[in-house]
Amino acid sequence: MDMVHLHVHSQYSMQDGLCSIEDLIKKAAKFKMAALALTDHDGLYGAIQFYKKAKSAGIKPIIGCEIRIKTNQKSKEVYHLLLLAKDKKGYNNLCQIITKAHLSNPNSIPAIEKDILVKYSKGIIGLSGCNNGEIPLLLSQKKVRQAEKAACWYQQVFGKENFYLELYFHGFAQEKEINSQLIEMGRKLNIPVVATNNVHYLEKNQASSQRLLNKIANLGTKERFYHQRLETDEYYFKSPSEMEKIFSRVPQALKNSIKIAEKCNLKLDLEEIHLPAYPLPSSYCSAQDYLKKLCLDGLKKYYSLPSPEVKTRLEYELKIINQIGFAGYFLIVWDIVRFAKQNNIPVGPGKGSSAGSLVSYLLNITEVDPLKYRLFFERFLNPERIDLPDIDIDFGQLGREKVISYIFKKFGNNRVTHVSTISTYAARSAIRDAGRALGFLPQEINKIAQFMPIFSSPGVIKAALKHLPELQKLPCDQEPLKSLFSFAQAIEGKPRHLSVHASSMIISDRPLSEVVPLEVTNQGEIVSQYEKESIKDLGLLKMDILGSRSLTVIKKTLEMLKENNTDIDLNKIPLDDKATFFALQEGKTLGVFQLESSGMSSLLKKVSPSCLDDLIAALSLYRPGPLDSGMTEHYLKRKRGEEEIIYLHPKLEPILKDTFGVILYQEQVMQVVSAFANLSLGEADLFRRAISSRSPVEMEKQRDNFLKKAINQGNTQEEAENIFNLISKFAHYGFNKAHSTSYALISFITCYLKVHYPAYYLASLLTCGMGYYSPDRYIQEARRLKVKVLSPDINKSEAGFTVEEGAIRVGLSKIKGMGEKHLKSILSLRKEYQRFNSLYDFCCKTISSRINQPLIENLIKVGAFDFTTYSRSALLTLLPLTLKEVRKKAKDRVKNKISEERELRNTELIASDSIPAYPFSKSFQMNLEKEILDLYISDHPLSRYYKELACFSIIKSNQIEDICNQKPIFVVGILIQVRRQFTKQRQVMAFLLLEDEAGFFEAITFPAVYQKYSNLFRKEAPLLIEGTLSKNDGDSKIIARKIVNINSYLVSRESYLVKEMETRCLK
Repeated sequence: MDMVHLHVHSQYSMQDGLCSIEDLIKKAAKFKMAALALTDHDGLYGAIQFYKKAKSAGIKPIIGCEIRIKTNQKSKEVYHLLLLAKDKKGYNNLCQIITKAHLSNPNSIPAIEKDILVKYSKGIIGLSGCNNGEIPLLLSQKKVRQAEKAACWYQQVFGKENFYLELYFHGFAQEKEINSQLIEMGRKLNIPVVATNNVHYLEKNQASSQRLLNKIANLGTKERFYHQRLETDEYYFKSPSEMEKIFSRVPQALKNSIKIAEKCNLKLDLEEIHLPAYPLPSSYCSAQDYLKKLCLDGLKKYYSLPSPEVKTRLEYELKIINQIGFAGYFLIVWDIVRFAKQNNIPVGPGKGSSAGSLVSYLLNITEVDPLKYRLFFERFLNPERIDLPDIDIDFGQLGREKVISYIFKKFGNNRVTHVSTISTYAARSAIRDAGRALGFLPQEINKIAQFMPIFSSPGVIKAALKHLPELQKLPCDQEPLKSLFSFAQAIEGKPRHLSVHASSMIISDRPLSEVVPLEVTNQGEIVSQYEKESIKDLGLLKMDILGSRSLTVIKKTLEMLKENNTDIDLNKIPLDDKATFFALQEGKTLGVFQLESSGMSSLLKKVSPSCLDDLIAALSLYRPGPLDSGMTEHYLKRKRGEEEIIYLHPKLEPILKDTFGVILYQEQVMQVVSAFANLSLGEADLFRRAISSRSPVEMEKQRDNFLKKAINQGNTQEEAENIFNLISKFAHYGFNKAHSTSYALISFITCYLKVHYPAYYLASLLTCGMGYYSPDRYIQEARRLKVKVLSPDINKSEAGFTVEEGAIRVGLSKIKGMGEKHLKSILSLRKEYQRFNSLYDFCCKTISSRINQPLIENLIKVGAFDFTTYSRSALLTLLPLTLKEVRKKAKDRVKNKISEERELRNTELIASDSIPAYPFSKSFQMNLEKEILDLYISDHPLSRYYKELACFSIIKSNQIEDICNQKPIFVVGILIQVRRQFTKQRQVMAFLLLEDEAGFFEAITFPAVYQKYSNLFRKEAPLLIEGTLSKNDGDSKIIARKIVNINSYLVSRESYLVKEMETRCLK
């Protein structure tokens, strides 16, 4: 007998359901089901992708939800109820119901009151629900009359045709009894029954994994995430024949599932675009006219004498924008950017393909002239493929919230919200949560989890078990580890919880809760339940308002320079500055936007950029595609004259000359196609997209089309085939030049500031927390640049890092234990009193702020009171007595009602020569700095080891280039980064990035060495490495043979390994 599953939980019933959308649809197709419902708990998270994928599979999608309902707001009884959308009105009402449930119960169980259901019941079919539904619960409590009354109420709310009593059986005797009562009730009240199975997992053997997943949810502290434990293994996706066997006595219940499916005919207009209207000035009747006026204003500003090319381009862009109705969209973006700039919030020069638009440039949305850099409008907004353009905007991190507040205020709180992102189980979190559910101790779980990569995709745990030597040493095929890894793999990649997307927002043309279900995150922010792809499918305006620390660092640097009477206009920075390009050519890019990784630094040395175009190319080349395909190598060899540049056709030379015959940019693919096949740039972009997809069917289709049109233009068959083969080889790897250009400008500016104003730039960078590495790397970089680093000073330090007579002063916020409240209090009191004269004076003035003793001790230990001329050890000895005296005086003042006297307190309570004192050793002081500041101020952390390692001929990183290839050497370094990868034989090897006083260097550990020493690879571990220098194509790396942790060596010098290394060194 045919039937349809109407009560189905996917993995979007987070930490309760296990089924993926794809697997559910495949299963329904296997059983030849005509339709399938998706009814996740409290939301529609996966509804849009379910709708699309089910449609593609030829299965009717039924969108629904299992909600919770209560009599009124004060009611403690909460019941389950199943809702299915019949049509568009039903879908809109379902969104409203879910939104009300969440927003009226923040940080609690989402539920609606019955009067809300009455208001939004049209277009919805209601099912009485599982054993937690109101009617089944009343029946289980023997309250038959109340159950009947409730059933009549629901039937009245939904309508006689739209309410069903839900039958289900999962192996419990009580369910049989309730089903009998429901059948009888249906006959008596003339309410139809329908059979469901409350699907939570796909196969019967997944029951134990679902129960463990459920246990994770119930171990949490948030009641809203608790789920009922499913005691049997019957909650799987049963076949129609299995359902027929269970409900053989009520075949009509199965037939009714088909009837319900026939009633549900929701059609979502996924192709339509819904743009909000922009509020125009009263003197303008249309968005088109106002946009044109603003562009003409920009034309006067940026082009004193605009060329015919500029005018033609502007007319063309405005024509396309107006034809497809996007004028209002550009005005919205312009308004937001204008607000930011008027409020001194930094805005990036551009992002993505938007820099290819002249209109964006004239509106000052972007700061990249598309004609100067040969960028195309069609790559951004293609008239051949009407789709919402994607203008992502970088704002300074500190001003982003102000921009977001403005957007809410401008367009309305009920029409603007944040987009959600669904956090899934990565390898580490899967191991940790699986371990918790199975009862592992936290230290046991952490030990195993740390072997996994921080970011990962499904399948990583399986690969790690197979290849990682660290895991192969564990009894992973025995209990309890066997269950741990089995369950962790079952949940890896599954949704874990809803979060706020880092940047995406929706601006709607109508109240959002009509089209998108909303909820409140744990942090109290309202978000859509849909992720950004579903928002795009619905045709809603999505904008990415990104927070950029780099822009904040630039702004902070300029502000600090201005305070020092150095005013810099970024628009006037020379883009051919020799000193900046020299630093780029040397790969000295630590702290420079997008350029500071070791791989990028190495590439810059090879590219040797001498103009901005070279930098744009470098950013495009440093990606997996070009690096793996050989594109990067071809480019470098041709640039250096080591490989001949061959153009397959004269038409290619003007297009590819700047990139030495390599198709590096997506824009070049468009140019080549347009030149050879006479396609418009819009058509050429569609061709590029199709080729980049690498679909064999699409490739063949495009090949035939290209050859035909290219030959029609007078090219030979051979020429056309050669050009197509060239395009198809590189098109997949081509990068968006508009994006590279925008980011290259930021990279150049940050490098310029670092080269010319290193103290100011690094102080700003350290304050704002930008950077690829830990803060101490930038402290050591300052030292390499001859910039002195000063310890915190209670009278001179601000909250962040500052510049003082050319030196960087560490800020008070870096001190361990310094909370925001204490920091504000100290700075406020210092401003009031002008300075603290002594430790005693500080304690007296801050007594009301309750600065605790451990924090004052930390201040002393890192030198904040060195101005007193007392040694740090003496001040630590004196502190308890000082605090005791200060507290006594404070009590006396309160007791005797004496006002605080304004004494100078220039000295401490006891003279320094009367206090036993000892100087901190350099090593001890550095340990304190690391512990309290997470920085080494006194010196580089390796400096304390060289004396002990004198027997080794240690080579420093700046000497490596002078050493002969294949020569055995010894190096020491602080381990910064470990990058593991598989060899062709699927064995694990690693690239180690290390730092010494002179800079960074890399060491390679091949599988045998990695297996032997991988336990030493801890972040910031000081390592002694014996190896061989390997030079290849300008890169110098150490091939490690033996590795020792220096601290371990100092503790135990008699180890066999060290003895062997020392012996070899002496030879």
